[in-house]
Amino acid sequence: MKTFIHTSSLIILALAGCERHSSSDERIKVIENAQSIQSNSTSHRQQAKDTLIYTNSCYFTDLSKSYNINVKNSIRAKDTNDLLPKYNIQVSIEDKNSGKEIQVFQIDPQIMYEDFIKDCRTSTSDVTGVNARAEHGDGYFGELVVADLNADSLEDLAVINDAGGNSGPTYNFYLQTAQHTFELDKFLTDSMQFFPTEIKPGAHMLVTYGHSSAYASCQHKYVYDSRHKMWKEVSRRIVDDQHPAE
Repeated sequence: MKTFIHTSSLIILALAGCERHSSSDERIKVIENAQSIQSNSTSHRQQAKDTLIYTNSCYFTDLSKSYNINVKNSIRAKDTNDLLPKYNIQVSIEDKNSGKEIQVFQIDPQIMYEDFIKDCRTSTSDVTGVNARAEHGDGYFGELVVADLNADSLEDLAVINDAGGNSGPTYNFYLQTAQHTFELDKFLTDSMQFFPTEIKPGAHMLVTYGHSSAYASCQHKYVYDSRHKMWKEVSRRIVDDQHPAE
């Protein structure tokens, strides 16, 4: 049973922290429109001056039963003192049986901690059990997560898209279609944002926890309507920071 914070002033502060902030949504919109934003000649000249200062590649063969997934990370900056380096994450998905590349997508995080993208060993899979349910820090489940998010027995993907705040990084969520391609789920990416601490397939439910104050967390519950193929937030409440299982 969850323990509520009873002090009225703390509840008011926690509820304020429980509200979604537009800044994360705005960053996602900026990411999606990065190419158009950089279309002017000045941006092209500035981009040409950027130097590749770091790159790595994580080739995962054990996170999915059907696909091999290659994640390439790069960081570009004008110099080593550049306070606003440019991050890029490229995800390539290939069929295990044929070895054929079936899809590629890219993410351009606005803010990123390098530790989030440098260690391939932190990525997790609920499908194959690799690091399953391993939370490496507040809300960080690895750069790439493979899981069945909408309980349709198909593997879905979550890829880190921003360093986030004190509740941890935010993710892009890609649901697998019947045609075995991956489509960005706008609701999960824009509204849920954080990778769920709990996945309840029987209830088609995802549960996230985020810090709302120094004393409390905000629990969000989302349910998937498989008939109409829509997500809905069904619950939002303040719990103590221990958030033990109900």
